[in-house]
Amino acid sequence: MLRSWISQAGAAGSAAWVTVRRGERDPQQFWLSVLGALRQTAPGLVLVQPLTAAPDLDGWAIAERLLKDLAPLENRIYLVIDDLHELGPAEAQQQLELLMMRAPEELRFVLASRHDVRLGLHRLRLDGELAEIREPDLRFTVAEAEELLDAAGVKLPDPALLVERTEGWAAGLRLAALSLAGHPDPGRFAEEFSGTERTVAEYLLAEVLDRQPEPVRLLLLRTSVLERVNGELADLLTGDSGGERVLQDLEQANAFVVSLDARRSWFRYHHLFADLLQLELRRTAPREATALHRAAAGWFAEHKYPVDAVRHAQAARDWGLAARLLADHWYSLQLDGQAATTHQLLAGFPAGTRTADAELTALAAAEELGVRIAGGGRAVPRPGGARNGVGAGCPARPGAPAAGDHPAGAGPPALEPAGGGRGGAAAAGRGRGLRRGAASLGRGTARAGADQPRHHRVLGSRRGPRAPSGGGRRAGPPDRAAVS
Repeated sequence: MLRSWISQAGAAGSAAWVTVRRGERDPQQFWLSVLGALRQTAPGLVLVQPLTAAPDLDGWAIAERLLKDLAPLENRIYLVIDDLHELGPAEAQQQLELLMMRAPEELRFVLASRHDVRLGLHRLRLDGELAEIREPDLRFTVAEAEELLDAAGVKLPDPALLVERTEGWAAGLRLAALSLAGHPDPGRFAEEFSGTERTVAEYLLAEVLDRQPEPVRLLLLRTSVLERVNGELADLLTGDSGGERVLQDLEQANAFVVSLDARRSWFRYHHLFADLLQLELRRTAPREATALHRAAAGWFAEHKYPVDAVRHAQAARDWGLAARLLADHWYSLQLDGQAATTHQLLAGFPAGTRTADAELTALAAAEELGVRIAGGGRAVPRPGGARNGVGAGCPARPGAPAAGDHPAGAGPPALEPAGGGRGGAAAAGRGRGLRRGAASLGRGTARAGADQPRHHRVLGSRRGPRAPSGGGRRAGPPDRAAVS
């Protein structure tokens, strides 16, 4: 992407390109590569003097030498450093910071990295001399994805489906285009496209999962059963500690981990990455998923997130636990305006379980007959049917969200626990009364209706033209840029 960007700007002849080798630990080799790349440009060939490796040659000396050689620079040179995150020694990063801060006006930096590096960029940012292109700027729009697919000879009836599945990830779209070429049913493929598709799985395994140390890999696999995860949950499922720091580091490293709140305490995985992790968990530890779901159900129930708790209990096929949780919190969820969610949770039970469990039978009867169950178990007709919310005579409390606003995983701390507020109190008190009354109502209903049938960040510095907002792929090269 950077090469085409620079080429389109007509700056290829003045670009000095350095790719940091994976795990580079030798500052001298890095600086000799920088020096050699600068000498590949016309101005650099004249000004930068050649150097050869020597035991007593250190990075500080080379940086000072470059500053001296380039002091009279009058023609623009772009120093592009790709994969900067691979530059391990802190000393080498400090030497690069020295060069950046004291470089002549016509030497501009383009730094590409998978995560932020410690280069004192905050000072350039405060001075308004840093243009930054981050991950959201690099996401493909539907129009851009359609252009990419057209270039690959692929026609989709609705490219938006594929953009949604890939979250605009350029590499994911490209891999999808390769798989779609010649596919007999492109539309269906786009609908079912996931991280388990062979080309995507191979990429994510090689570029992300296989690069992680074993404790991080274990955390990713075991927490893949969750729609959202925080540090405490991660520690519970791994039996380890420090999960929050690991998640924060992964998010900062752009390792397909997305922060869900400003405090960076709740996270989710990129859709395709989550698909791959779940596949790997089934492949490497097929018997663990049930226990992980059951543990997650317990945690969510304890922390008063009943919807998540019920869903994980259902995923663990612990129908008794799931039924108790739903019955205990059904009334408070109705008060919270989540009638559509309770309907969906009820539909998640097997038909045999619904009819065999008195509490579920009562809730199913309330759904079918269009009644609401008052706090003491009294059945009261509800105008408009059971799916219209809490109904007349039992309004949602002020400010309560619309039905279905809080599906599991839809956003973390924003989901109000059922145990809080007026509605939450019902979970502890009236919820238990509901279970007793519901059982009675269920028995009567069952008899009456027995015959009736019952879902790369980019940073850039502004000494010269600023990269336009949101246009990282088409803008001319920034004056000093760091791409991560």
